[in-house]
Amino acid sequence: EADIFLSYSFKGLTFRVSDVWYAGQAGKGNSNSPDNNRYFNFKRSTTDHKLELGLSYTLPFEKAPVDFTWYTSVWGNDRKSDGKQAFSSYFQITYPFSVKMIDLEALVGCVPYDPFNGNKFAVTNVGFKLAYTIPVSEHFELPIFSTVIWNPYVQDVHVVFGLTFH
Repeated sequence: EADIFLSYSFKGLTFRVSDVWYAGQAGKGNSNSPDNNRYFNFKRSTTDHKLELGLSYTLPFEKAPVDFTWYTSVWGNDRKSDGKQAFSSYFQITYPFSVKMIDLEALVGCVPYDPFNGNKFAVTNVGFKLAYTIPVSEHFELPIFSTVIWNPYVQDVHVVFGLTFH
């Protein structure tokens, strides 16, 4: 999976536009398309990209800076069997905290409705994120993170590693 996003934050609100690409995942990609697994395929009917719009709000309380986030897919590989856009959405609550100099987050995410499976509500993520900044030199630091995510709905687990660039 490759996620590229642009975000803008202002007074606790964050607006985000994301390009999410995850070709070849069972049941997700266009596996019968000759363009399958091609990153630079942006044809609406065969692309494995999704364009998501997101909005987050962080509570303005220092002791409880809980974050609420909503994403909706608006273009690309989020189509119903009739080819129409499904507008799948995802909601997540995140609670950040720190232990010593390590940033941690607990998170719970859900699909409020699933247009592919009978419009059911489902908890799809329960996770824990660890973030740490490695000092490389006097003028450069490397922010890294890892997240363990359990999906109780499909009984699966994922581990994500990443780097952050500011």
